[in-house]
Amino acid sequence: WDGNVDEIDTIAADLVVSQQLNKPFFIGEAGINQRPERFELFRAKMDAAFANGTSGYLIWNFEMEECGGHCFYPGDPLIDIFQLYN
Repeated sequence: WDGNVDEIDTIAADLVVSQQLNKPFFIGEAGINQRPERFELFRAKMDAAFANGTSGYLIWNFEMEECGGHCFYPGDPLIDIFQLYN
């Protein structure tokens, strides 16, 4: 990295760097608070990420009960997203 913030300001730019370095690219702590459309929004983001070479994707965060915000929990429709990328 040459210090130019514009070059590293996006996930796409970071992905390019990881590919140039022949390193895996992982997206961590991704969250979407918009309910009930979170499943489709995550699906679109994850489809695009994996189609472009992303190695892993972590949805933030799992809780044992409904907690609002960016979390997901047992019975949350977002749980079904894991079946798509398993």
